[in-house]
Amino acid sequence: ETIDFETISMCNRRCVTCMRNSYPDRSKVSSFFKTNYLPIDTIKLALDQCVELGFTGSVILNHYNEPLMDKRLPEIIRMVRAYPQWKSVWVHSNGDLLTPELAEEIDGTLDRIVFTLYQEEPEQSERAKWIRSLFKKTYLDINTYNIHITTHFSPRPELQEMINRHKGNPCSEPQR
Repeated sequence: ETIDFETISMCNRRCVTCMRNSYPDRSKVSSFFKTNYLPIDTIKLALDQCVELGFTGSVILNHYNEPLMDKRLPEIIRMVRAYPQWKSVWVHSNGDLLTPELAEEIDGTLDRIVFTLYQEEPEQSERAKWIRSLFKKTYLDINTYNIHITTHFSPRPELQEMINRHKGNPCSEPQR
């Protein structure tokens, strides 16, 4: 149903519940903490292969990263949009790095942007209102519940039963 591209390896946050920060074997995820860019040619090759396979699902331009850290994001969105068959093209962001200029450049190029805001009130409500004022064409889903529910390597013991039940399944949190 979806193909996810982690265009940049970095995130500006260090949430304890994110696999980036809770994975027990730090050496296996050490590359998560070095800035790496997925080459545009690799993205294009994968999109071309999706076309060849008849894939018409959604393209998501993030995974365990913060997509707004990638300065190439508007260019990547335009490239993805050059393919007409996708069900939708969207990103999930914490919104920390959003600027009016970037919002203007990407408004209308994405079908949807999910923003999960982690500020405390009243700053969180003010931030949500500000973000909504920047977008006129793109559907926004602004989450203000301010929590993570981990499904892997959680430091929270009360979640251990759920974690064990889902072991071996792909993580669905980035799409949630």
